[in-house]
Amino acid sequence: MRHDDVRLEVTGLGCSYGGHAVLADVDLRPEPGTVTLVLGRNGAGKTSLMRRLCGLTPGPGRVELGGRALLEHARPHEVLGVDLGSVQMHPGRTVRDHLALVGHGVPGARERIADLVTALGIDHYAERRPDALSTGMRRAVALVAALACDPAVLLLDEPMNGLEIEKARIVRTLLREHAERGGTVLLSSHILAGAELLADRVVLIEGGGVRADTTLDEFVLSRGGGGVQVVVDDPHELLLELGRRGILARLEGESVVADTADTRVVSEAASAIGVLVLQLGRRRASLEDAVLEPGGSAGQELPVLAAGRAGAGSATMEMQG
Repeated sequence: MRHDDVRLEVTGLGCSYGGHAVLADVDLRPEPGTVTLVLGRNGAGKTSLMRRLCGLTPGPGRVELGGRALLEHARPHEVLGVDLGSVQMHPGRTVRDHLALVGHGVPGARERIADLVTALGIDHYAERRPDALSTGMRRAVALVAALACDPAVLLLDEPMNGLEIEKARIVRTLLREHAERGGTVLLSSHILAGAELLADRVVLIEGGGVRADTTLDEFVLSRGGGGVQVVVDDPHELLLELGRRGILARLEGESVVADTADTRVVSEAASAIGVLVLQLGRRRASLEDAVLEPGGSAGQELPVLAAGRAGAGSATMEMQG
């Protein structure tokens, strides 16, 4: 079965703990060939969603992969790969033994595991047992186990947590390549700067339900991120003209940044007062900026999801001729 033949379809999914519903009526249909980032404040239900999707937690609703439940597939390990943040190793087994067991009997798994072990540097501690592994080491082993059988769909909860910068980059490359081969990747992450480089779509979980399911760019724009950035020969005159037209704007260095996604209205304002436009383009905020943006529809309900916010300099400008 090809990766893009296995579509993940979630209908009416629910989950409760102690009589308290943490998920209710969740519908998801991530497209094969995409990476979807699940966002939400602590306690919003991200981890519960992951556990419910792979069948570790009971509840109402249905999860189908390629039109069937996971256990209806003859080889479920080739349909779904899961990493929920902790490697499940027997205390008496080494890393090498554990990974050999994961790929046992699966065509091509031994070679795939060997390549992943080398890429992530696991060969340096392959003879260690679980009690001798650091957080980052455990993280890497769990990722190799999830990818070992080349499953069509990957469910990953904080896959880059504890990894060194170089290894996090390798993981992003592996997941992007998986999507480019038609696979589906659904992941949660608090490390937004790295996740933004990887994600195609964003799913926002709030109040136990899906509050947004859209592309990364649309999510950023919908939350007030970005705007139009323009460099002119007389920025103060342009600020006054934009104000007269009811467009909020501010001066950042030599640029005027207007709170609008429409470059045309800024260009028309400059033309009307005869100022010379030197540069004009959309200013795309980072995902971190969008999450922290108070002007968004739910901006204040989300936590600071990543340390070391890049600040205003993290925005980029997409220039237009």
